[in-house]
Amino acid sequence: MREILFRGKSIETVDDGEWVYGYYNVHRGGFDDEYHEYIQEKCGINHMVDSDTAGQFTGLLDKNGNKIFEGDILETEYSKVICEFGTGDFSIGCHCYQGWCFTDLEQDDSARSNYNDSRYVQEYEVIGNKLDNPELMNS
Repeated sequence: MREILFRGKSIETVDDGEWVYGYYNVHRGGFDDEYHEYIQEKCGINHMVDSDTAGQFTGLLDKNGNKIFEGDILETEYSKVICEFGTGDFSIGCHCYQGWCFTDLEQDDSARSNYNDSRYVQEYEVIGNKLDNPELMNS
């Protein structure tokens, strides 16, 4: 069974901008009575997170055993891809595995096959993510 885990960047004053990992939930309340997204650590501490940074663990590991999250950028010597959830654009080299799409950032035809097989995803190495490392989005 796949581990259900999320991450997001905290917007709280104590650890503003730090990644937090745990369970995803939404609460209404506070001073503004609005809905806010939270990541709850296993110890029970809730961290309000920026909704644009919340992402889920894919259940896949890279070649070094690192967890692959939505928004991660992965690389081999042949290709660089971004991990996203949902339907990809297959015209630019997106291949899916259990709902997770790995879109080729370099649009290299030689590296487009077999992303949909988790064995090939495990040949990649997480080198960053689209939030902390936007420069990696460019080929």
